[in-house]
Amino acid sequence: MDGFNAGKITCPRGGSPPPNYAYSYVNPSDVAPYWSMARNYTLEDMTFEDPTSPSFQSHQHLIAGQSDNTSENPQINGVTQTVWGCDSPVGTLADLYNGEGDKPGVFPCFSPPYLTVADLLDAKGLTWKYYAPAIGSTGSIWSAFDAVSRIRYGPEWANVITPQTRILTEAPNIPSVTYVVPSFPDSDHASSNSATGPAWVASVVNAIGSSQNWKNTAIFVLWDDWGGWYDHVVPPVSPDFTVGGLRVPVICISPYSEQSNPASPRVDHTVHGTDGILTFIEQTFNLGTLNAQDAKDTPFDSCFNFAQAPKAFVPIPSSAFYNRSYFLRERASNSAPDND
Repeated sequence: MDGFNAGKITCPRGGSPPPNYAYSYVNPSDVAPYWSMARNYTLEDMTFEDPTSPSFQSHQHLIAGQSDNTSENPQINGVTQTVWGCDSPVGTLADLYNGEGDKPGVFPCFSPPYLTVADLLDAKGLTWKYYAPAIGSTGSIWSAFDAVSRIRYGPEWANVITPQTRILTEAPNIPSVTYVVPSFPDSDHASSNSATGPAWVASVVNAIGSSQNWKNTAIFVLWDDWGGWYDHVVPPVSPDFTVGGLRVPVICISPYSEQSNPASPRVDHTVHGTDGILTFIEQTFNLGTLNAQDAKDTPFDSCFNFAQAPKAFVPIPSSAFYNRSYFLRERASNSAPDND
């Protein structure tokens, strides 16, 4: 983990970053809502992303436990596209990983037998939704089901809800499993030139926590990759590659989060892959598994103590300006996409 300072970085808007760019840090006061969530609930500090780390693959792993062996964001001649999935422009390819490196890619629109958690939920008669920016607006690149042909071109595309801000008004009626991804400005992405991400997440958590669903809800807050920043923790590479990517934070928010004392916040050191969230969904609803990856990963049971009295929800303090009303009025973004 000592090679970060040797990395060659190209800024999305041109120019060169300052020396040792990967060693930058964020002042805790700039992300106060996240600290509040971590102090009142449970912070997972040993969660690692899938070994193939770009955003496209990370979002596929959260719904499918795989990414059809692709290893790079969808591109045309090395240029990252503004739409990922079945709506990608003709000629778009996502490189394939062959065990030793990348090889010529495939169009990022996966057909059966590529299965997702939606298939497992459907088989049990359970409901799901995926809140995401509209296709073509920035942030739609993280709309994972756009890469699943059966859903993109079938009736269940109605379960992909746009804009993503509808979660703020529909929180009282969320289904069994709900995913929410942000617009680009609200994504915490390093090149977004925006500080609204923590307030956006707080707005979503507050909308759900203040609803009747709080008493039986678990919320996982996580990021799709490590963002290129230095980290001193060496990934625990396993022979079966259950984990092995770089570390990402996860905050577990629930009435049953094991530690609810801000004076002594709980940090759980259980080693997880991010696929463990998919595993948790599968075990919670007795869905079975999709593949070897989610079958082997460790679910996030260590976040919770279901024997304790449920904790009443306390709204997450956030910005007075970047509030629920602000995000409901927010226009779609067409900024440059994630190129990591």
